[in-house]
Amino acid sequence: MWKSKLTYQQKQDYLTINWSQCLNWLKLDAFEVYDYKLNSWLAVVGIGAVCFVVIVYTYGLTLGVDTMVILQKHQKSMSRQMDLTRCALVL
Repeated sequence: MWKSKLTYQQKQDYLTINWSQCLNWLKLDAFEVYDYKLNSWLAVVGIGAVCFVVIVYTYGLTLGVDTMVILQKHQKSMSRQMDLTRCALVL
């Protein structure tokens, strides 16, 4: 992984201690081991990114539900164009 600075032996020792069943993955060139305890900011940034995605998803879902409720509430008085817009939002 980027800037992990772990030697092959350190990676092997870390896997042996924590996940001994995954030692065969170390044979692949694409597989990297990164000890998050060496850089605690990695965990902080990861948790922050997940929280940000959840907040944005919740906000978008709330806007979508509110829009559908408003359109259903005024369905009888909507014009043909607005009715098509409502159908497009539901699909």
